[in-house]
Amino acid sequence: MSNDGKIFTTIKEISKESGIPYRQILNDINNRVLPAIKKGKSYYIYTTDASDYYYKLVCQARGQDPEKYRSLLNGDIVNQVIGSVLNNDKSKD
Repeated sequence: MSNDGKIFTTIKEISKESGIPYRQILNDINNRVLPAIKKGKSYYIYTTDASDYYYKLVCQARGQDPEKYRSLLNGDIVNQVIGSVLNNDKSKD
């Protein structure tokens, strides 16, 4: 999910960007699967929570354990692994 520097997103924006039906997102909020803040008639969702929501849905669709790959969400770890591979992959000449 691209947050473009935004802190919050809405159900409508999530639905439009992901194709997930509005009603399913609302049900997930009501069932406490997706945390949200209600102000007036609108719900506001932290963009990080929306990203985590997408991640869990993708893992569920693929039959994967979300916790197994959670560490890969941290960019620092990925960069460390890539750096380690590049440093060890030097020519032996």
